[in-house]
Amino acid sequence: MSGREALLLAATSAFARHGYDSVDLRSLAAAAKVDPGLVRVHFGGKEGLWLASIDHVASYTTQLHAEIRRLTAETRPLRDRVTDAIRLTVLFHFSHPELGLFIAQQARESGARLAALKELLLRPALDAFLPLLDQAVREGVTHASDPFIAFSILAGAFFWPSTAPDLVQSLSASPMDRGQFQEHFLENLVAVFLSKPD
Repeated sequence: MSGREALLLAATSAFARHGYDSVDLRSLAAAAKVDPGLVRVHFGGKEGLWLASIDHVASYTTQLHAEIRRLTAETRPLRDRVTDAIRLTVLFHFSHPELGLFIAQQARESGARLAALKELLLRPALDAFLPLLDQAVREGVTHASDPFIAFSILAGAFFWPSTAPDLVQSLSASPMDRGQFQEHFLENLVAVFLSKPD
């Protein structure tokens, strides 16, 4: 792994867990086992490293969003397609809990960093989901009446249980292993969000 890659991975994890202001470049370089001067060489400084980190996080959502758009274009029953979109997204977030952590931390930013968060992470997800959710609202497949609010509710549902499954589990009267929890969560999210088939 190159020094640049090591820095990017360490930075993405650090920004996700601690936010921009709390990340110290010397500690970050030590965690990546590289010279602190490489931050300036490869990224120009902390701001450039943060932007590269958000771009890195966004890069692995590209395939998910392509799958959601593909489901929108299919001709299968709409309820099945929305269920599949929710399933894909839940599985993705449970596999990449750092995404929810990153968004939660960076949502407190302002100015250019908040704009980057919106344009690189949130807007692409909204653009991918909204047409499918709009169909679901119009055809009465969901209990929701507004596709944007439906997206907001789903986004919140995707993030918290996948980023803190142990915390969520600790509140449950009947704890289960991570795989069981993921499936149980998915089943219940679909049941709450979608209306019952006729």
